Amino acid sequence: MPGLRDMTLVRQWHFAARVAHKAHIKSAARAESMNTPLGVPAWILSAIVGTAIFASLSQTNPEGWQKIIFGLLSMLATVLTALQTHLGFSQLAELHRKSAGRYGTVRRQLEELLGSYSDAHPCDDSQIDPIGKAWSDIEAAAPSLSQRLYAKLEREIREDEQRDEGKKRE
Repeated sequence: MPGLRDMTLVRQWHFAARVAHKAHIKSAARAESMNTPLGVPAWILSAIVGTAIFASLSQTNPEGWQKIIFGLLSMLATVLTALQTHLGFSQLAELHRKSAGRYGTVRRQLEELLGSYSDAHPCDDSQIDPIGKAWSDIEAAAPSLSQRLYAKLEREIREDEQRDEGKKRE
């Protein structure tokens, strides 16, 4: 029966949208946290080197070891800044946040269908097709997710749903 299949599809999509929504939220937080260990030391080292350069201007002949230390610190700051830029954690975090928002919108649309229709009175394809199109667009633009994170969230959400079903029966 096509209507029954459609509600089964809506339930499956709703589950997957919940997982993807949560996975992108967690991935955004992780990418943002990866940006800090590179950015803060680079900022601190740049400040130290800049201060040292101005301090050495007042000296007529800075010590050789001072030149070497501040030269190395300057190179380290440059490497950290280059890594931060190359790895693009802040841009990745933003892409994950946008994807999470889009999956959240799809999840809410599916929740509306699940709240308004049932297997006995299913929704029709005209209500499901636009959601499928939106889903495809989101997937095309979304950054990839860790399979380990995705599998972990699938288990957690499945357990939550089973726990909720048990409470409804009580």
